[in-house]
Amino acid sequence: MGKVLFINHTNDLFGAERVLVKAIQASGLAPSDIIVVEPDYHPDSAFRDAVTDAGYEVIRLSYKNLGGSLLRSLLVWLYNLLAVFRLRRIVHKEGVGCIWSNTSLCCLGVVTARLAGVRHVWHIHEPAEEAHDYVPRLKWLYKSLFAYPKNTFVFVTRKQQGNWERLYPALCGRSRLIYNPSETYQRHRVKDSLCRFGDLGSWSRRKNLPMLVEVFGQVHELFPDTELLMAQNIGDDAERIRTLVATLPDPQAIRIEPVEDVQAFFDRIDVLVLPSFSETWGIAAVEAMLQGIATVVTRQTALQEIAEDRTDIVYINPYDRQSLRDAMTEMCDEAFRRRIGTNGQRTMQAMNLNRRFAEGIKELL
Repeated sequence: MGKVLFINHTNDLFGAERVLVKAIQASGLAPSDIIVVEPDYHPDSAFRDAVTDAGYEVIRLSYKNLGGSLLRSLLVWLYNLLAVFRLRRIVHKEGVGCIWSNTSLCCLGVVTARLAGVRHVWHIHEPAEEAHDYVPRLKWLYKSLFAYPKNTFVFVTRKQQGNWERLYPALCGRSRLIYNPSETYQRHRVKDSLCRFGDLGSWSRRKNLPMLVEVFGQVHELFPDTELLMAQNIGDDAERIRTLVATLPDPQAIRIEPVEDVQAFFDRIDVLVLPSFSETWGIAAVEAMLQGIATVVTRQTALQEIAEDRTDIVYINPYDRQSLRDAMTEMCDEAFRRRIGTNGQRTMQAMNLNRRFAEGIKELL
C-alpha cells in the first residue's frame, strides 16, 4: 500500500483533531510509514505537540480551509495551490499510497490524490444538515471532489452518514461508519459545596454559548451554590460571550480559564453542558460520561443512537432557552445528576468505543 499521509485542518487539539491522533496511532503502521501534515498559520500547535509526543513527525505547509463566503473559498483555493504541488511531490518522493484528510473543509488531500492517482480517505466529522451547511454555495465543487473513484468516506455516526449520502448521492456505497474513540480518564473529583457546570469546546457561533451564559445566569440566581467553568477560546462569539459574562449580576460565578489538561478540567466539574445547534458526535460528552459526569447535550446529536434521554444523558432543544434552563435546574439536584452520571458511564463502557475504532481503522487501511 505504501506510506500513509495524514492531513489535518488546524493547529488546535479539540475533538476532531484528537480523533486524528488516535487514527494515526490505531493504524498499526511504523512511524517511518506515516507522514503528518498541518497548516502553518499558528506558530504554536497543540496538535503538533500531541503528534510528536506520540512519536511521529509533522510537516507544516501554508494552506487554509474552505468555508464561509464563496469569494473567500475561491481565494483559499488559489492560496492552497502551492501546498497541493508540494504535497504531490511528497507523495511521489516518499511512495505514499493513501492520503487521509481530516474534516470536510480540508480539500487538499482529495485534490492531491487525484493528481497522484492514489487512494483517498476522507474522515468527515461535520453534520450535513441543511440549516448548518458549511459550504452551501460550494455543492457543485464538492460533488466533483466526492466523485473521485478512489475516495473512501468515513463517518462518525449513522445519522450523519445518512444525511451526507442524502445530500450527496455519490457517497453511497463508498462510505464507512466508525464511531469515534475517547480518552479513558481516571477522575479525581474533590467534592465541594458547589454544583459546577462546565463547557469544553470552541467559541464558534455553532456552539450556542451566549445562550448558555444567559441561562446559567438565571439558574445561578435560583441556586447560588453553582458555578460555570468555560474553556477559554477564540471564535466568532468570543467578544459577545465576554460581554454577556460581564453584564451578569454575579459575573464571578463564571470562570473562563485556559484548558491545557482536559482531565484537570473534568475533575473540577459535576455537569458537562454542550448546547450546540448541532454536534455530529460530541466527543467531550462521551469522555465525560465515561467518567460518570452527568451530561446535558443538544438533541441535534447522534449520541441519541446509543444514549437514552433522561436515563443516560439529558438532551435539550438548542433553540429553546427554557429547555436548557429546565435541564440545568434539574442537574442542581445531586441525586438526579448522580443517577444520570452512573447510568451514562455504564452505557459508554459497554460500547467499548476504543476497541471498535482501532479495528475499523486497521481494516480500512
